[in-house]
Amino acid sequence: MRVLISERAIKKKVKQLAALLAREYKGTDCVFVGVLYGGFVFLADLVRELHRHDLHPAIDFIRLTSYQGTESTGTVR
Repeated sequence: MRVLISERAIKKKVKQLAALLAREYKGTDCVFVGVLYGGFVFLADLVRELHRHDLHPAIDFIRLTSYQGTESTGTVR
């Protein structure tokens, strides 16, 4: 499998995004919603970084699908 974006580059961007979000939402009650299942690890990494910036959002998840078996239905449910 060919790597398109290195792990190091992704970690760097997650840190940058966390710093930006922490500045923007400091002192607010915010909720971050992750899309299962693919977004779970990303959101976990992001929230860990947010905690380092003293931002402690509520977390929730939503599950969406457009597949039935191995083919897309064309409709997101």
